[in-house]
Amino acid sequence: MVACAAASRWDAAVFLFAPGGVYGAYDAARVADPTAGQAARVLRSGAMQAIPDAQREAFRQRLEDVMRDPGAQATLCASVHGFRAPAYYPACMVDHGLGAMQAAMSGQPVANGGLRPDFDAAKGWDAAVCGIPSVQPG
Repeated sequence: MVACAAASRWDAAVFLFAPGGVYGAYDAARVADPTAGQAARVLRSGAMQAIPDAQREAFRQRLEDVMRDPGAQATLCASVHGFRAPAYYPACMVDHGLGAMQAAMSGQPVANGGLRPDFDAAKGWDAAVCGIPSVQPG
C-alpha cells in the first residue's frame, strides 16, 4: 500500500489499504481487551506516516472519494469480503493490550487467549467488511 501510494497508484493503494483496515476491525472486535484493539490504529497510523508527504494527502483524498461513492464503496467492500475472515491468531493485537501486560506481570496466561469467547466469526467478518470503519486513514 505504501509503495503504491508513493508511486501515485491511488486505486491500487486504496485496494490494499482496505483489507488491512477490515482485518484490523475484525481483530479488534474479536479480542477481549479493548485496549488491544488499538493496535490496528497504531499500525494504520504508521503506514500512513510511511507515505511521502507529497502523496499522503492525495491518497487520503482518493480513499475518501471511494468511500463517498456508493458504487465504488460496494465494489471495494465486495472485493474485501471475498478474502474471507482470517484464521490466524491475532497475537500482535492481543499482546498490545493492557490485559496481556498485566497477565505477564502476574505470571498468569491471558484469559481465553485474549479472545472473546462469545465472538461470532461470520457476523464479525460481515460487520467489519460492510461497516468498513477502519478504512478511514489514521
